[in-house]
Amino acid sequence: MSSTWEPSVELMLMGMGTVFVFLTLLVLGMIIMSNIAQRIGTKEQQANSARHSNNTDIAVVAAAAYAASKK
Repeated sequence: MSSTWEPSVELMLMGMGTVFVFLTLLVLGMIIMSNIAQRIGTKEQQANSARHSNNTDIAVVAAAAYAASKK
């Protein structure tokens, strides 16, 4: 009876170990990709906010100049 259990348990542990290693690598890969995406997103957001702040300053100056010319 033990001769049938030993290969079964060995095969089960091998399969569970393989799945565990695969899922661990998958989670680590997702964490790394998430960190990379956050860094890229942060750089793009900073660049976009710098562009928008320049446009806002120009719009404020233009509005003030227009208001001054109306007086």
